[in-house]
Amino acid sequence: MLEPLDERHPHMKAPKVLAAAIVCAISLSLTAGNAFAGSEIQGWLARDGRLVKFDRFVYHNPNVYVDAGIWLGDSVDSWSRFGLRNTSGTQITSSVQFAKQDQGWRTWGWVKAGRYALNGRMGAISGGDNSFSGELMV
Repeated sequence: MLEPLDERHPHMKAPKVLAAAIVCAISLSLTAGNAFAGSEIQGWLARDGRLVKFDRFVYHNPNVYVDAGIWLGDSVDSWSRFGLRNTSGTQITSSVQFAKQDQGWRTWGWVKAGRYALNGRMGAISGGDNSFSGELMV
């Protein structure tokens, strides 16, 4: 009569369990990494202070990000404000503000599931840097 493989060779059980654990850990880390990666953003704001409506819409899932927000690593040579706009063209959040050349995280708070694009504006300047970059966390 044949015995199950693990009973005949108990030393084979540990490597199989370890291999399964490694595969699970890699899968979870890849899933978590993708789930919490924001959308890279970069653009230019109008030096005359006009509102700029960016055209790339991103889907927001409140089960992944409880609060929607923006992180800037590079900012403009004036204050800047950003808000989220829905597909109907209405800005659905209040604006978050950054000081001149400010960096960091700002949050709009909880936003219901949907597709949103960025609105942006800066204080009028006659010259200087009007580019920004960072991540949109929605």
